[in-house]
Amino acid sequence: MVVGVLLICAEQFSWIDGYWLSVLKFMGINIVFAASLNLVNGYMGEFSCGHAGFMCVGAYVGGLISIILFTNNKLVGAPLLPPELAPLLFPLVILVAGGVAAIFGLLVALPSFKTRDDYLAIIT
Repeated sequence: MVVGVLLICAEQFSWIDGYWLSVLKFMGINIVFAASLNLVNGYMGEFSCGHAGFMCVGAYVGGLISIILFTNNKLVGAPLLPPELAPLLFPLVILVAGGVAAIFGLLVALPSFKTRDDYLAIIT
């Protein structure tokens, strides 16, 4: 979290340009993805075929929230918030997108609790 705050401050004070900040953001997101795969496959011993699907749901929701809040679009017209706030609110967008992906994961997991072995991996 401290590194994220330092990166946002560095971007606001022009110590780092937008390109490198976006590269570091994508690196952080991919680290979270890799850690989640390691948790499911490595520590729990489960094989999840649908892990990437839930990542896609979270990415889609995060992109949709970012577009609605910070850009001109056909859905709501003018941005709801100033685009200068996008780097500051990026962690909040990521948390909301992760929460929506978790809800979708729970909706898929509830009916699959009665299955066992390979069928559980196929359902997910």
